[in-house]
Amino acid sequence: MVGKGNHFIPYREALTEAVRSFGFEAESFDFINHDYKPDCFIVINPFQYETKDFRYDQYVYAGIQTEQLPNEEVYCFNMGEKNYKRLKKCINRYDFIFEWSPAIFRDLKKTYKHVYFFPHCNFDSLEYKESHKYEEGKYDIFFAGWATGIDERRKKILELLCKRYNVYPKFQGLWGEEKEIAMMSSKICLNIHFDNSLVFESPRMYEFLSNKRFVLSEKISDSFPFVEGVDYDAFYVHNIFEKIDYYLAHPIERQKIALNGYDKALNMAMSNHIHLILERFLMEKGVRKSNKRLVNRSIWSKLGLQNNYLY
Repeated sequence: MVGKGNHFIPYREALTEAVRSFGFEAESFDFINHDYKPDCFIVINPFQYETKDFRYDQYVYAGIQTEQLPNEEVYCFNMGEKNYKRLKKCINRYDFIFEWSPAIFRDLKKTYKHVYFFPHCNFDSLEYKESHKYEEGKYDIFFAGWATGIDERRKKILELLCKRYNVYPKFQGLWGEEKEIAMMSSKICLNIHFDNSLVFESPRMYEFLSNKRFVLSEKISDSFPFVEGVDYDAFYVHNIFEKIDYYLAHPIERQKIALNGYDKALNMAMSNHIHLILERFLMEKGVRKSNKRLVNRSIWSKLGLQNNYLY
C-alpha cells in the first residue's frame, strides 16, 4: 500500500488493515518499493508517483484517484482541469484505477474502461474516541481547509461568516488534537468547495459524519451514500445565512440529521468494501497465471465475489 502526506497516511493504514483482514499479507510505504516484491501495489493519489519504472511483468499496479476532476456534472473546471492533465499522463500506466466520487467515476469510465468505483469508506482512525474534553456547542461553525479557493471564494465566504457567527478562528494546518477539539466543540461543520463546483469531498464528509457531527455542505451533485436532507444538509452561497440561522435555532433537528449521517457512515466500513479492490486484483492475477492457484478457496469464499454497486 503506497501513500504519503497527512491527508493520506491514515487512509493508507486503514486500507492495509482491511486487506490483512481477508488473510492477505500487506505492508505500507511512502513510495513504490519494488524491493518488497509484492503481488500488487495499490497507490493512493497515483499522479504523485513516477511510473516509468513500473515492472508490468512482475506486479499488478492499482491506483486510487483522490483528486477533484472536471466534468459537466460537478463542474470544477479551474482546479479540476489541472488535475485531469496530470492524471491523463499516468492513468493508462495502471492496471486499474479506483475512484471515490460516483460522478467522477461515471465520467472517467466513458473513456477509461479500467476505472472502477470504490467509496472512500469509514475506518477506525476517522472516529475520535473522546480522549479529550470538548465544550459542546462552544463554536457555531467549524471549517478546516485552505481558506482561499478559486477567486478566493472560500476566503470571501469565511470573512462574512466570521462577522456574524462564532467561528473557530483557525482553518488551515489543523491536525490531531487541535482539530479534534475544535470540530467536536462546534455546532455546525461546514464544507465549502475550493472551486466553483458540485464535487463530493469524500474525506471531509466521512470524517465529520463518522463523528456524529452535523454537516452543512455547499451543494453536491452526488454524495453517495449520503443523502442531502437526511444525512446532512446543503446550501448555496446565496442562502448560507438562512441555513445556518435555521440550524442554530433547531438543535434537535441538527442532532437527528447528524445521527442519520453517523449510522450511514458506520455502514460504509472499509472492511466491508475492500473486496471491490481485492476481486479485481485476484481476477487480473488469475488471467496472468491461469495455470496456477493464486489463493486458497477459503479466501475466495470469504470475499464472496459480491457486487454491491451498480456502477
